[in-house]
Amino acid sequence: DKGQEFHTNRWGMRDKDYEKAKPAGTYRIAMLGSSHTVGSGVPVESTFPSLIEEQLNNGTSRSPYRQIEILNFAYRGDSILRRLARLQKEALEFDIDAVIDMSITGERHLAVRQLRIAVKNNTPGLDPFLLDIIRKSEVMPDMSSDQIERRLGKYGDEIIAWAYREFAHTAEVNGVQALVVVLPRVEDTNAVYRDEWSRLSQFVNQAGLPAINLENVYGPINNRSSLKLASWDWHPNLQGHVLLAKQICQELEAIEFIPSSTDSSGNNISSNGHD
Repeated sequence: DKGQEFHTNRWGMRDKDYEKAKPAGTYRIAMLGSSHTVGSGVPVESTFPSLIEEQLNNGTSRSPYRQIEILNFAYRGDSILRRLARLQKEALEFDIDAVIDMSITGERHLAVRQLRIAVKNNTPGLDPFLLDIIRKSEVMPDMSSDQIERRLGKYGDEIIAWAYREFAHTAEVNGVQALVVVLPRVEDTNAVYRDEWSRLSQFVNQAGLPAINLENVYGPINNRSSLKLASWDWHPNLQGHVLLAKQICQELEAIEFIPSSTDSSGNNISSNGHD
């Protein structure tokens, strides 16, 4: 896959193997995302989720835990709709303390495209909210893909706003801490990223979740060709993953995302003293 051997563990993650029950003294984070988070074309140990896990465990963090695990549930092409489903149907099967959603610029397009695929495939079991969007859009499986996407696109913001609300609700009812990071693409200008950040962070904050801004993580736009995976592929290369890991780690520590202490029973206690 893009010049790298692609292996998954027994659970289908591009990650090392894990038991569903976490080891004692472990703080476990589920990370959801798309191809950038999968780390296409980069050795698995050099993807930013792996590097973040390594950096959080290198002794510089204030965390009291023996180890921090990041389980990479990312899957190529996943929009917030599929990541929501992956949280509900896969990540929550594991003993997790937190979930980080790695959103990316273009979320609206990804979500509309995947709902179009669901329409074309007559996918069963869709949420009533999405079925209502399909009804209001007056789309049918025999329509062209372009026609379906144009009609669904009118509700694009409504779709992703709902998905973030459901994401927040799912995390809350399961006692899982949640956070959204908005990833830029290597080719995004600052203006493109700011526009997407403004839209997505508004929806995320309205859902009651914090969001992390990664503007300028890749540096000036005219210096980014060295961060591309290939001349024809704008996915971040190894150097790009290093930059992402460094800034995301700094942001996680700045907001004390990893609880700073535990009680005598091993329960998580945040910096303000609440579970």
